[in-house]
Amino acid sequence: MRELLDRRDWTFLVVCGVVLAVSLLIVLNYFSSAFPEASIEFRYDRDSSIAIAERVVREQGIDARGMKHSAIFDDDDNAKIFLERSLGLDRAGAIMRQDVHLWFWHHRWFRPLQEEEFAVDVAPTGEIVSFSHKFPEDRAMATPDVTVARGIAEAFLARNGVPIASLQLVSQSERKLPRRLQRIFTWESKAIHPAGAPYRYNLVVDANAVPWLFSSSGSVAAIFGYECSWPSAA
Repeated sequence: MRELLDRRDWTFLVVCGVVLAVSLLIVLNYFSSAFPEASIEFRYDRDSSIAIAERVVREQGIDARGMKHSAIFDDDDNAKIFLERSLGLDRAGAIMRQDVHLWFWHHRWFRPLQEEEFAVDVAPTGEIVSFSHKFPEDRAMATPDVTVARGIAEAFLARNGVPIASLQLVSQSERKLPRRLQRIFTWESKAIHPAGAPYRYNLVVDANAVPWLFSSSGSVAAIFGYECSWPSAA
């Protein structure tokens, strides 16, 4: 025998419908703010970003033949938290979509049980986020003078879409290793200052190459080109 819905049943269905509608409205309006990952623009996926990473490797004169390759999608969670705490979700989300690159495809080439390896991080929109070439610190290499080393670093930036005219050199130093000397240069963007913090490009020059393109070590929340201080606790 078929039972008819009484008033309580209809009230329950109406309440469920209202809850569903409100929940859907919240998701549509606030999901991308609460989860910036949902608004990532994927112009390049894992496979298509390999070509960009390989270009950087070739330009550095590195032969990757015979090396193993791995790729993962990664992010800089500390920098994301810093921006969200400093600016709020909406403003932080806008900056993360336009000025800084917190998400990237991390491509790594290596040989098992060998120290030497290299990696390139490529943003989903195609920009180079970072580059590293790790090799033994006791390897002997010629050390270029400061002027030549700076020219090598500037050429690396220019090849990877960073206009030198938009930067100013804020520091240069050196690091003495057992059998070589590294030149270290730091440029700061004249226009980009996320949450009031400097946006910096840090490069290390070994011989005639750039083995490291990275953010300043020692900053708690940092991404390539972006150095900031952790906000103080309330």
